[in-house]
Amino acid sequence: HKGKIMNNTIPSKTKKARLLIPSLVAMSTLVGVQAMAKDDITTNIVGGHVSNTADWQFYTQILSSTGSTAFCGGSYIGEKYVLTAAHCVRNKAAETLNVKVAGFKLGGTDGDRISVNQVFIHPQYDRQTIKNDVALLELSRAPRQGSSVAIAQNRLDNYALTGDMLTVAGLGRLQKGGLRPTDLHEVDVPLVSDAVCRQAGGPYNNVGSVEFCAGFPAGQKDSCSGDSGGPIVVRSGGQTVQLGIVSWGVGCARPNNYGVYADVAALHSWISSVKNGTVPVSVGFQDQHIVPDFVVGDRIRHTFDISNTGTKAFTFTNLNVA
Repeated sequence: HKGKIMNNTIPSKTKKARLLIPSLVAMSTLVGVQAMAKDDITTNIVGGHVSNTADWQFYTQILSSTGSTAFCGGSYIGEKYVLTAAHCVRNKAAETLNVKVAGFKLGGTDGDRISVNQVFIHPQYDRQTIKNDVALLELSRAPRQGSSVAIAQNRLDNYALTGDMLTVAGLGRLQKGGLRPTDLHEVDVPLVSDAVCRQAGGPYNNVGSVEFCAGFPAGQKDSCSGDSGGPIVVRSGGQTVQLGIVSWGVGCARPNNYGVYADVAALHSWISSVKNGTVPVSVGFQDQHIVPDFVVGDRIRHTFDISNTGTKAFTFTNLNVA
């Protein structure tokens, strides 16, 4: 929900909006930053295999309150919170959402279905670049099935280095334009350095700081459409740690077009602040706008959108534009 800069008080009440297909949200957000076709932007599991559900007891399906088929994935991180991608739940009111913790069948009756009390979207989530693609769902009660997953803190390289194998799971398409599976699938992909990932050009040019890439140079294995919001983890010494959230990619399993994941370690402080209840006011805005050419001295009009993703209203006292 947004308020204009000309309207000094930004309410915290969330407005209802129609549900959007998350993969299409991801497609449309990159139109302004690269010259590829809209249907190239996707998020799903390709080249993997059916998961051992014992390894994914934290896996969570995101679905509408009236639907039975998940449109995104997520992970249960404890204390009645589910971690997912911002683009999955942007413009969705809490009452329109349900989750299924430990739900491994697409459209199945397994898992613990729970309603959502509140949606928290990172205040600096950017629909154009898909940076800070993280959201938390506060559940109406604690799950009676499944378990929580540990999430990365401080730095990604505390847990994995370039070339280390990570595992991503989801119920997305098995190939671009293909069918979705009945059962949860997973695939192992290596962590890729930011420098290598950026060599793909286009939207990959700005990868870094709050996201990372994983995949093979030859493609063949990747996350794909419908996997958005789901976890990518590292397994070491018998422990599973979630390092990232499925965010976006160009195509599915294309050569040199890697999967991009929101970096949980880099975003950990915000995640913790939501869980701890220390961010009642949360302000989102685009800090740089490019306006059309004009002659100095001309009077022009431009609108800035300020989003309140917190739980309380706030008022502007001073506004400065440079």
